Amino acid sequence: MPYDGAMNHIRNGAKFGAASAAVLALVIGAASPALAAEPVIDGDGVVTIGSAHWQFNEYGLAYGWDAADVYSSSGYIYYPAEFYADDYAYCGTGVEDAVVTVESNGDMTIACPAGPFAATGLTLAINFRLYAESATGYLARQYTTISNNTEAPIDVSEDFLSYYYDGYTGTQGTPGFYTSLGGNTVTANDTGYVSHKPSGASVVETEVWALTGSAPDSGIVADDDPSVRYTDDSLFEPGETKNFVTYTNMVIPATQDTAGAAAAFELAGQQTGEYGEFTGRLVAGLPEGLTVVGWGVTPTTPEPVNPVVPAAPVLANTGSDASGLLIFGFGALLVAAAGVVLVRRTRARA
Repeated sequence: MPYDGAMNHIRNGAKFGAASAAVLALVIGAASPALAAEPVIDGDGVVTIGSAHWQFNEYGLAYGWDAADVYSSSGYIYYPAEFYADDYAYCGTGVEDAVVTVESNGDMTIACPAGPFAATGLTLAINFRLYAESATGYLARQYTTISNNTEAPIDVSEDFLSYYYDGYTGTQGTPGFYTSLGGNTVTANDTGYVSHKPSGASVVETEVWALTGSAPDSGIVADDDPSVRYTDDSLFEPGETKNFVTYTNMVIPATQDTAGAAAAFELAGQQTGEYGEFTGRLVAGLPEGLTVVGWGVTPTTPEPVNPVVPAAPVLANTGSDASGLLIFGFGALLVAAAGVVLVRRTRARA
């Protein structure tokens, strides 16, 4: 779909993931990754994974841009998902306090230490998963657990939200920004947005905080800060833990021009269909049966079903041995079963 056509499609109220499969094939073919080196993290909290950089600090995930540094000084992702209640959520004093693991499939996980959630009395822990390069770009997952470890209920309804900053990749109200409901400004029932600068002067950013279409049923209310308020999940009973997940995806344009921006924007729009189900790589590494606000419950692996072995046939007393039939019958079952930027950026604590 040409860039102008995509914009018209969006203005007509198209939801995430609706576009031409032929275009998707062309874009994916052009963006297919080569074999990437194992992800690494340096002393400044910068993770290099494939052709992308993600930088972490005391606030968790702070920035995202391309490893070639084309967009390192402008057009980068900026603090994509910050939990807030009286103060921001922290990842210790920085990623040096976290447990960093390179997974067998090339992903990297970063587990921040649990600690107090501002002055709320709640305990918070943030875990990140940085996915290896794929045809949809670079995906990062922020998985946050908030617990009430006290013996009294805690209500944080006055100011319990998550911020999603725009402006460095694209701005609301422009052709480079569209939401899950097809507008160019975040409204109450939106569950995500895609943002970029059509001139090609930025990476393409996707933010998704709930399963597509789930916001009205989950008490999640978004606004054009953009931010998300968890109106139905602000009360924590004694011993209660609630789980929250946000996804940030980054597509790096192949060229820093209008054509490169259009192709990257198309790709980002195509891949949003993934957020219509809470399965596959989205739940990789999450506990089975975990209830996540705005997403539902992670899949549970079914218990294996043991094959039923038929009883031995009763034979006439002819002197024949039934053991061979038993072995043959079990083997038949098995056969049947087988058939079946780098410039350091600083920010003061709130």
